[in-house]
Amino acid sequence: MNKLHIAIKNRTKLIQSLESIYDVDYYKEQTFFEKLLLKDKKYPDIYFHQGAVNDSALSMVENSTKTIVNSKYIRDEIIKKKRYSTNKIDIVYPYINSNTIYDKQIKKDFRIKYDIPKDTRIIFFTGKDLKQSGITKFFQIVENLNNENFKVIIDTDSLQIETTQTKINKSPIKDKFILLENYTNKENLFIIADIFILPTLQKLFIPNILKAIYFKCAVFSMKSNASSELLDSFSLIQGDQDPSTPFKVDALLLSKDELKKIQKENSEIAQKYTFENSLNNINTIIKNNFDF
Repeated sequence: MNKLHIAIKNRTKLIQSLESIYDVDYYKEQTFFEKLLLKDKKYPDIYFHQGAVNDSALSMVENSTKTIVNSKYIRDEIIKKKRYSTNKIDIVYPYINSNTIYDKQIKKDFRIKYDIPKDTRIIFFTGKDLKQSGITKFFQIVENLNNENFKVIIDTDSLQIETTQTKINKSPIKDKFILLENYTNKENLFIIADIFILPTLQKLFIPNILKAIYFKCAVFSMKSNASSELLDSFSLIQGDQDPSTPFKVDALLLSKDELKKIQKENSEIAQKYTFENSLNNINTIIKNNFDF
């Protein structure tokens, strides 16, 4: 069997599964002595790109037979910089990586603990870096809601808890907030929430968006973020000055049926992004382009 020569950043579960199917050989940068001896540099059959599109990444794309990226945004960035054919680059979106089972009792227990009535909607915000995740825009959105039938959960770490609490204390709706620090099972918060809002400043794909739709949240996220490719137009925040988002959130707070409809649609979308489907997509790319 021919070897499948690949370049990766991390040896993920997906890559480990490829090892069980193919004779995988990993790309390594040339050593100093190999360069000194003018040895030919062997580029990979498949380059699994992760992260920003820099010169090193562009070199790998140019010299690899196929490149796999996790969003149209990254593919378009590469094409814009080097004008490669789209046939050279394939998109395989991230998959749901969770062992948490959706259970309505999780939501019920949280509501009891924090004395939240059943008909009060829960809006959720979190991120590794709250500033980059768009906390300022998030506050603007929730502070401009007309409907008052909601509570806001913010989960953060010990390094950001103090500044977040200060921000809450200055808010005209400070009584609406529940601030959590290093919540034990963060995935449960997506089950607890009705609406997840992430007006992030980041461009790269954010797994929390996929996680939110998987756990049946209505979601609002920046159109400029790659994760928005999974969402419909209603769920997109068009930019930092987009005034329509509070109106959209209000509409869901007012209509239980519309909220449930969007939650159901999101959950159905998320079912496409399983580990099995990702592996099948990569297998198809391999079989269509290489002799295995």
